Amino acid sequence: MADILIVLIRFAALLLYYVSYLMPRNKRLWVFGEANGFNNNSKYLYLEIIRSYPDIRALWIGPKEVVEELRQKGLPAENRKSIKGIVYCLFAKCYFVSSTPGDVNFYTSGGAVVINLWHGVGWKACLWNNPIHKKYEKANFINKMVHLVMNPHLYYKPDYVLSTSPTMTECFFAPMFKVKNNQCIEDIYPRCKFMLQEESLIINHINKYENHDHLQLIHKMRSYNRIIIYAPTFRDTGSDFLVDSGIDFDDLNSFCIEHNYLFIIKCHPATIFSKAKIDGYSNILHLNNRFDLYLLMPFSDVLISDYSSIALDYLLLHKKVVFYPFDLEKYNNSCRDFVIDYMDSIKEAIVVTDYKSLKLAIEQDNFPINPSLINRFWCGRESLIEVIKEYVL
Repeated sequence: MADILIVLIRFAALLLYYVSYLMPRNKRLWVFGEANGFNNNSKYLYLEIIRSYPDIRALWIGPKEVVEELRQKGLPAENRKSIKGIVYCLFAKCYFVSSTPGDVNFYTSGGAVVINLWHGVGWKACLWNNPIHKKYEKANFINKMVHLVMNPHLYYKPDYVLSTSPTMTECFFAPMFKVKNNQCIEDIYPRCKFMLQEESLIINHINKYENHDHLQLIHKMRSYNRIIIYAPTFRDTGSDFLVDSGIDFDDLNSFCIEHNYLFIIKCHPATIFSKAKIDGYSNILHLNNRFDLYLLMPFSDVLISDYSSIALDYLLLHKKVVFYPFDLEKYNNSCRDFVIDYMDSIKEAIVVTDYKSLKLAIEQDNFPINPSLINRFWCGRESLIEVIKEYVL
């Protein structure tokens, strides 16, 4: 009975979505949102609009606690669930999201121009590239309709998608969203554009808009010979990731003390792991979700990752990237398919699959820049903002 009631409530909410098509939209009101707080591409594009485009009214839409933090910093924001927030969403012409229109409010997005900035380029099959998602195409009519009513945001097609290269448009973004290639705007990610600024500008930004834990950590980082960031993607297996990784953290901490290194671990929010396993070490630091790695990566020296798009972002800094796909076969078989041949694309990079080799890679001073790898994923030549302004205004 409860399940039926939930379906009926969602069905009623869908009616608001169709009513929202009738709303007059303000071409200069653009709303931004992100499912996991104030971060990702939505955050950095929102800040760029506020800083450089006074003719556009940018508004962050999010949960109450995020909105309160932003208002304290002088940034315009509205509660997603408030009447005022819903009204703004009904009149906004452009929705900028990092996952789905639900980052702002799916049910008010009818008739708006939805631009999906997404949250990573790379190899992993997502949305309609993913066999798990595709199974609903083959479901019977009733199951398909129930899934549509419960998850309408998964079936929408954005008006535009931010891509990063022709390869990514062809293999990744266009099929993932079921859109045409000409709906993909090829430009650099806003978070990467921010990361490539001079360090002084990043520090000024942190002072103005971020929690000061970032500044304290950057000050601490400067006292070490080398800063290593380990940022793996999540697994769907349900097992403890840190155990599966094969890293000996006692030995790693001793290694870091010996060389005056700091080893920072930032796991994906969906990762299952025992935090107790890495607590209490002097030279190993675990970061929670309040930390934004794009504020810290410019001040680091090495990034270790696996199938996460963050490795490709880090390449733009021309610093060392170590690929650590210790569970490649298992990941490919039980977690995600790849839309691009993973091992072939990183064949010129530093790739290790065991802890002993990982330590040697961290110490290695010489490393490949991989221009071919960078060009494959990063060669957008358009301006996202200018394309959207021209289309809307």
